[in-house]
Amino acid sequence: MQSEGFLASPWVPKWLGGRRKISTTDPVVTVRDAIGHQFLYRGTSILEIKSLTLSPDQFSCTVTFYARPIYPSDRRLKQRPWTVLFAEQALTDTAKILRTTWQTLPTLTAITLSVYRQPLPLQERAEEKIIHLHAASETIKQTVLAWKKINPLGILEHCEVQYQIDPQVGLRKLTGGTGY
Repeated sequence: MQSEGFLASPWVPKWLGGRRKISTTDPVVTVRDAIGHQFLYRGTSILEIKSLTLSPDQFSCTVTFYARPIYPSDRRLKQRPWTVLFAEQALTDTAKILRTTWQTLPTLTAITLSVYRQPLPLQERAEEKIIHLHAASETIKQTVLAWKKINPLGILEHCEVQYQIDPQVGLRKLTGGTGY
């Protein structure tokens, strides 16, 4: 009896008290949490998901997110120019999100990812879509799920991906319809 009161004390960590977080069955929240977990830095996700929607039959998913910025203090800038590093990082993040989404919801048959460049706070420019990916076959799904984490960019070779490399800004704004 006394130990129950001790374990319920606010001074005892929750993991020691055996209290578990109530899990949710909402697939959108589950996918959002799984993606956020892939991009944790000091306990918080460094990737901002703009929207995540599932079709009513839950067989297709659309994820829209912002490309992570490259900061001037980034050590990787010593080896590569900013534009190359930004393009590589955005494409790698896209591949990771595709893989994570299919791992979390293996019943999906189609995934569409849209990546936007995050507008700077002082600029009044509209958001720019820089990458559009569509993956929609069982073969692609099995390839993505079997892919190792060593080279996530290799996943993109099997999908329908639109992007344009630009030497000035890394990835150029996509123009026109996406065709999907």
